[in-house]
Parts: sequence; C-alpha cells; structure tokens
Amino acid sequence: MVQFSRAEVGHSSRAPKSTHNQAFSVEAQDPASSFVAADGVDLDEIFCREAVRCVGKDNVVTCGKVSFQISKQPGRRTCSGLAVVVKQRLDGAWSIHRGMQVLGRYDEHGRPVETAGPVENRNRPRFPTRTLDAGKRRRRPQLPQAPAAPS
Repeated sequence: MVQFSRAEVGHSSRAPKSTHNQAFSVEAQDPASSFVAADGVDLDEIFCREAVRCVGKDNVVTCGKVSFQISKQPGRRTCSGLAVVVKQRLDGAWSIHRGMQVLGRYDEHGRPVETAGPVENRNRPRFPTRTLDAGKRRRRPQLPQAPAAPS
C-alpha cells in the first residue's frame, strides 16, 4: 500500500483555507444553476420516517413510545389486524396510512389532530349484497303445466 505524506498531497492541517480554496476551486462550465424547484411536490411525503405496523385488537398502533388510537373508519367495523404505514414528519406530526387512505393524523404526542373522513374518489361499482336481498327470493321460472283433470 502506497502512503503519501501531507506535503506530497498538498494538504496540511496547518494550511489556511484560502490556500486550499485556491488550489481546488474551479469555475463552473455552465453558469446556470443546477438546482431545480420542486413545484407541485409534497416534500413532507418525501422527507419523513416510515414504519410498517400492525393494528392491535383495540384499534391502537404503537410506534416507539407513542401510541395512536385509530378512530372509527367509514365502511369498516374495525381496523384490527391491518398492516398500516406510520409516518413521522419533520415537524414531529404523525399520520397513519393504508395505501392511499389516511386513517388519521396526530400531533407529536399522539393526540388526534383530525379524524378520517369518507373514502374519496371511489370509482368502483357498488353491488347489492345478499343481506339487502334477503327478503326477496327469486323464483326459478316454471314450465307451463296442464290443467288439473276433474275428478
């Protein structure tokens, strides 16, 4: 292994920063900035901590020392057993997601900030379930029968 002394490399811990900057600074070939504005992008969704958790039997999710009580969700009796993603934002706020659905938002201490609303943009067709049609039994079509013979 080849080792170089600090003098050979041109770097000395005692050298002033101006000498270092003069030796290694280079003008940019393109004067335009290389930074791009993040228009239309939710940076809070990108810069957050995520953890996958399973909802307990009492609709509680625990992440670290903070526990979150998920409120009653429309169209679902319980969230028990669901795999959810718990996100912690840079400002300390928390949110619980299941796919694109937000199950709840919480402050840094786990207190609910807003409750979940109805699922939006539901484009799938809704079909009647058996419980709605329980009293309406459909009869099979009957073949015509000859009149009964007089006795």
